[in-house]
Amino acid sequence: PYDIQVMRTGGFAIASSGNNQIMFYDSTKAPQRDSKGGVVKPITGSTGLKGLSVDADDNVYFIDDAAPAGGVIKKFGSNGQLQLQFGFRGGRGAGYFEGPTDLSVDNRNGDIYVVDSGNNRVQRFNRDGQFMSEFGGMGAGNGQFNTPTGIAIDRDGYVYLSDTNNNRVQKFAPSRLYQSGS
Repeated sequence: PYDIQVMRTGGFAIASSGNNQIMFYDSTKAPQRDSKGGVVKPITGSTGLKGLSVDADDNVYFIDDAAPAGGVIKKFGSNGQLQLQFGFRGGRGAGYFEGPTDLSVDNRNGDIYVVDSGNNRVQRFNRDGQFMSEFGGMGAGNGQFNTPTGIAIDRDGYVYLSDTNNNRVQKFAPSRLYQSGS
């Protein structure tokens, strides 16, 4: 497994990069069942599964990084159907990714934050996949990154980012202003 996320239902979603699928389990570790008692089918068809996030409505978001220098973001509804796909492979412009590694959804407003590791930044999109803003840049100063890889957002909207090659975690206020580092 590459990643795991707890769902609103108490179950969890597991991203398995080995077989390129997202599987769903209930709180007893049994396969998740739908309202009719059938097993919820895994999400398949992605050959470069990275990052995983679940929003307050149990929609599943992940990075499909099938190409070495890029990736697109996909959102699947709780019914297992593709709802949204956005982003472009390769580049530095808004909505372009060079090796995205992780993402997280801010459940206060539905904004989607994507770690764009190759560009040393985080890009923020609204719930419809429209680019909103970015922060970061290459460096070792506050608010700068050197190969960021992981992201988490707490219930108050603070963003925590693992800044891998600077050997630290940085914290940003909901306004995206640098807060602290460790």
